[in-house]
Amino acid sequence: MFVLIIGGRYGTDFDADQSVTNAEYQEAVRQKVPVFALVERGTFADFEVWRANQEKAFDTSEIAFPNADDARIFTFIEEVRSQSTNNALVPFADFEDIETYLRQQWAGLLHSFLTQMREESKVSETLGGLERISRRVEVLSTQILESVGNEETKLMAELYDRMLGSEAVQRMLALGLRPTPADILTHDNFLKCTEALGGEWTIKDDEGGAITQNRHDHRGSMSQDTLDRHERDYEELCEELKKRVNESGIDEATLRARVETGIEPEAA
Repeated sequence: MFVLIIGGRYGTDFDADQSVTNAEYQEAVRQKVPVFALVERGTFADFEVWRANQEKAFDTSEIAFPNADDARIFTFIEEVRSQSTNNALVPFADFEDIETYLRQQWAGLLHSFLTQMREESKVSETLGGLERISRRVEVLSTQILESVGNEETKLMAELYDRMLGSEAVQRMLALGLRPTPADILTHDNFLKCTEALGGEWTIKDDEGGAITQNRHDHRGSMSQDTLDRHERDYEELCEELKKRVNESGIDEATLRARVETGIEPEAA
């Protein structure tokens, strides 16, 4: 945290435009450090006079202020007040005022911190529980499949499991498409498979740009480098599926006959 106390002395110059304290404050803001700012009451009163006369014809820098040795202090105060965050500036008369204010603020900060920790702990526990459930479901489903499934059923389960781990397939699902292993084996690249399923990707020129997608009309856009990454992922997926099918001894025609409706896209 950064405790900023502004009084009537400008202090040492950091450069031509700001003091050391001013530079420290700006660094705290840049790093998003919580700032607790206080200003001596007399100096703040002078600031109000300075601000009220900013539009006057005379040069306010030539005015002698009783509680400030440099008009640049007021510019600094104005800078603190103009921040969108960390802009609370509390006047104080003595050390007791400072102590009271900081005690209240730090108590609130600690409460917020502990609340956040508690919420994060709850989320962590929930995710841990879901992970344990997921592992149990995976083990049980595997055991059931091993017990009652025929070779074709087991193979289909393996192929779908590999597809769900593919970034390219996840991108198809995001368009509301329902790819099957047969679709991957039939089409040799990502764009062709997407088009065969009724989807379309527009390729944008901006490198690394955001991906957009619409499930309702099965249309989306992505940059060329993102497409290249998906194509590589799709190619690896296609090779792995072909290899596994060949190892199983089940011909692709039989496999395609076993395919039903494909992977169900998640609800939007």
